Amino acid sequence: MIRKTMLVAAVAVLAVPAMASAQATGTITATATVADYIDLSGTDDLAFGTLDRAADNTVSAIDGSATRDVAFNRNVEVTFSNVPSQLVGTVSGNNLAVTLTCAYEIGGSWSTPETCGTNPFDLDVGASVTTATLGFGGTVTGAAAANAVADEYRATMDIRVDAR
Repeated sequence: MIRKTMLVAAVAVLAVPAMASAQATGTITATATVADYIDLSGTDDLAFGTLDRAADNTVSAIDGSATRDVAFNRNVEVTFSNVPSQLVGTVSGNNLAVTLTCAYEIGGSWSTPETCGTNPFDLDVGASVTTATLGFGGTVTGAAAANAVADEYRATMDIRVDAR
């Protein structure tokens, strides 16, 4: 009888289904957004100094005397508006003809200076945040200076940097 009970117990053990371990799987998505970064900085202004009445008075846009720095992490377009063709005397209100030129330096190379406002500057970002320098220059002709009254002449223009 003991043999019969052991045989029944052995058969009972084999008849119990094996318990599988509990398991579940899933996924998660990680996201991050990098916002557009554009910064325009600098305070240098374009100064022609005391003008020579007998010769053209030119300041190079690429000599570093009047600049603005642009830092950006996406391709940008730089435009110039309200570009003056005349400087205005602060006391006399008289006009002094001027041609302003703009250029940019990125990656150690300067663009060819051109009349400000003629074409936008398309600046492309590198692998990370990129920095460019905008340079400003211009010419006041000797003839314009020869006919100008003594005064300090000024004008401003607007610079805009847009992500593209």
